[in-house]
Amino acid sequence: MIATARPSGLPDAAPTASASASASASAVAATPAPADEPGWLANLVQELAEDCGEDVAGSERAALAQMKRRDAGDRVEQLIEDCRDAEGD
Repeated sequence: MIATARPSGLPDAAPTASASASASASAVAATPAPADEPGWLANLVQELAEDCGEDVAGSERAALAQMKRRDAGDRVEQLIEDCRDAEGD
C-alpha cells in the first residue's frame, strides 16, 4: 500500500460561511461584476441595496453601468432619497 501525505498547511475541508455574515454581503454585492462593468459600480450597487433593497439594486445595476460615474452616483442618491421618503410615509 502506498501512503500519500497531504501537503502541510492545507485544511482538511473548505471553510463554510457562518450564519453571522454581515448584511452588506448581500447577493447583489456578492455577485461578481461582469467584465464590462466599471469598477466603481459595485460600491454604488451595494449602497443602493443597503438602503432600498436587493431587488431595486439588481434592477438598476445595468442602467447604472451604462452611465458616467457622476451621473450614476446622482441616480443612486436620488433613489436612496426616494426609498427613505417612502419609508417615512
